This record gives sequence, structure tokens and C-alpha cells, in this order.
Amino acid sequence: DVADGEEEGGEEGEEGEEGEEGEAGEERGGGGGARAFRLVVAPYETFALKTVLPARLRDLDEETRESLDAIEVSPAVIGLASDLARRIQKNGGAAILVDYGQDGPYESSLVAIKDHAFVDVLADPGAVDLSVYVDFDAVRSGCEKEGAVMHGPVDQGVLLKALGVDERLQALIGGSAGDEDATKRLVDGYRRIVGGGEGEMGVRYKAVCLTKKGGGVAWGFQ
Repeated sequence: DVADGEEEGGEEGEEGEEGEEGEAGEERGGGGGARAFRLVVAPYETFALKTVLPARLRDLDEETRESLDAIEVSPAVIGLASDLARRIQKNGGAAILVDYGQDGPYESSLVAIKDHAFVDVLADPGAVDLSVYVDFDAVRSGCEKEGAVMHGPVDQGVLLKALGVDERLQALIGGSAGDEDATKRLVDGYRRIVGGGEGEMGVRYKAVCLTKKGGGVAWGFQ
């Protein structure tokens, strides 16, 4: 329901350019055009603006708050981090989370993907994949509220190298019995998951590890 500011990943609150707080809503367009929806500012103070947005802003330092013209907030991300942290605090263990994102909030990262290409997020509702980047600082906030600790984020490529991906690659190449096609596939796959170039995942994807407070630092997150 776009009118309530909800897309995949939870409710999105938005702070206006002049300090006014608004939330993205939807407006049904007429005329039967290709795009029947558009994002607008809600004409009333929504539940998210009263609860979710103020709580997220309180977790940010003053410099970050002042640098933002808008902010995405996902209660689902914060809730998941808190749930994992509660389980870890009670039962021990750890959780490793890997996704594309950054260590801080986004003003607007919502995208729609169809047939391997980016498209307008409201052009064809229900027929495209929606995605947002992860605010790992929000994950940290949800984790710390339950007394646990988040390590990272670190680049996916850095973590995989710390866990021995280079040695694994060499072992697989050694077992390919000189098959040049197999070796090329292995090297191409390796570059895709650890590299930082166009279309590669090693830098774009980040990893974090949630542990009990005082439980040490997981390998690769030092």
C-alpha cells in the first residue's frame, strides 16, 4: 500500500527540505496513461511519521541528520536485527548478514527491476521486482537495543578472502585436470564475488556479524 508509505523493506519516512516531515504516498492518475501512480507527500501525519521516523532520527548523530534532505526507514530491518540479537543474547551463537548497502541511511534507494534492467518503480505495479539497499547502521541500532554487538560492515570480498576463498580457488583449479573452460569459469566466478569492478559484488555487497557483547570478534571482521 503505497499510500501508507510501505514498499518491500517496510515503511519509508521522508523528511522535507525545510524541516517539514512528510511521507511518500500515492496518487492515482487519470487518463489511462502508462503510469497510473506517482509518489506524493502524504497530506496528514501518518503513523510512521509519529513513531518510526523520530526513533530512527534519534539514533543518528547530528551531522548525519543535518546532511539529509530525506531518509528511508525500514522498521522490518530494525525489527529483524533486534529479533536476531535477542536470540543471540539468550542462546549464544552469531549471525552473519550479507547484502548490498552502506553503513548509514539512504535518502532514496528504492529501485524496480524487470528483465534484468531498472524500470520506474510505479510504472507496472505487481509485475516488477522491488529492492532497496540496506542501511547497516539501522541494523546496528536494532542490535544494540537488545544488548548485542554488530561487527562490520566489511566488504564481501574482504570477508571471503579472510575466510580462504583464494586457497579454495586454487584447490578447485588444481582439481579441474587442466580443463581450460572449467578454469575460466572458476576465475570468472571468483572475480564476480570478490572484485570491485562493474557488475562485480566484492565491494558493493557488505557483511556484518552479530554476536553477544563480550563474545569476541568473528574471523574476517577484525
